[in-house]
Amino acid sequence: MTPGVNLIPEPIRRARMVASRLRAWGAAWIACTLLCAAVAGVLFSRHTTRVARQESERRDLEARRAQLEAQATSAGRTLADLSRRLSIADTVRNHPDWSALLRAVAARRSEGITFERLEIAPVSPPAKAATGATSVSSDRFALRLRGVSDSQPTLWSFVRALESLRLFENVKTVNSGARDVAGSQVIEFSIECALSPRRARPGAPGEKPAAASASTGGEQ
Repeated sequence: MTPGVNLIPEPIRRARMVASRLRAWGAAWIACTLLCAAVAGVLFSRHTTRVARQESERRDLEARRAQLEAQATSAGRTLADLSRRLSIADTVRNHPDWSALLRAVAARRSEGITFERLEIAPVSPPAKAATGATSVSSDRFALRLRGVSDSQPTLWSFVRALESLRLFENVKTVNSGARDVAGSQVIEFSIECALSPRRARPGAPGEKPAAASASTGGEQ
């Protein structure tokens, strides 16, 4: 049997072999390129999804923070209002019976004394000193009396009568002077009595309850 003879010249066969190898390498390169593109696409999609999720979480956290800040501001206003109400409640709870105090003051008024104005007001504490302490507590009150007296001795007698109550920390005559009323000379006066609700006790031992009543205007 006669063996087969390849009639294609050797250079052509080599060229075809090189072209076949180039096609194989090209197909492999294209496959690798497509695979890398697919992997990159998947990774990019995951990254984009993660970034979108993180952005959504960031917006949620920002909204939550704004809500908490609003709640904190509202809670601060509520706390300030409650603190103010508590301070008022403490003042009302601690102060003495003003009506009893006024009755006790009126009981010490002599016939020559006429009240024109009577006021009970809280006394604000002074600014803190260098030591950081205040000399007057925030629960101090002042009883302020304005009126006229028929004479200076009658006025001093009334001041001593107020001091004898032993309810006030001090009784101070702010001012006094002559005034003409309907052609008669009288002594116009202003008296300030300092007291602390924790010390003031109109019903102190040895003091009889006063039956008279005090008013903020007119003669008592």
